[in-house]
Amino acid sequence: YEKTYAWDLADKKIPRQARDDRNDFKKFDYIIFLDVLEHLANPLNALKTLVKHNLKKRGFVIISLPNIARFEIRLQLLFGKFNYTPSGILHQDHLRHFTYETGRHLINAAGLKIVKTIPTGLGHKIKIFPNLTAFQFIYLCEKK
Repeated sequence: YEKTYAWDLADKKIPRQARDDRNDFKKFDYIIFLDVLEHLANPLNALKTLVKHNLKKRGFVIISLPNIARFEIRLQLLFGKFNYTPSGILHQDHLRHFTYETGRHLINAAGLKIVKTIPTGLGHKIKIFPNLTAFQFIYLCEKK
C-alpha cells in the first residue's frame, strides 16, 4: 500500500483527505471497516457514501461485524439478560447489533455484492453451526 487514510465516519461529509489536488474524490482499491460499523448511528450512510465516492470500479470492501446471534448471547436473552460489557460483542459503545442476515441486508442496501463471508471462531473451522458460534462475520464485497 502507498498510504492509509482514516477519518470520522460519523461526520456525514467526506473529508478533504479523501479528495485529490483537483478536489475530485480519491478512488481506493480497498475500503476496510473492521469492527467499525456497529459503532455508528447510521452505518448504511457511511457505507453508501464511501462506496459511491471513493471505491474504485473493481475495488473491494472488507467488513467485519460482531455476531449478536452467537449462542451465549441467545442463551442470556432467553433468561432475560442483556448486559453491555467493556469489550466484545456486547461492548458498551455498540450502537447497532448485527446477525449474519442483518449484516447481509446492510451490505446489499449499500450497493455491494458479497463475494465471500467468513464466520470467525471454532465452529467455522470444524463446520458445526458456524452462524451460531461465530464471534463475528467478515464479508468481502464488491460493487454490484
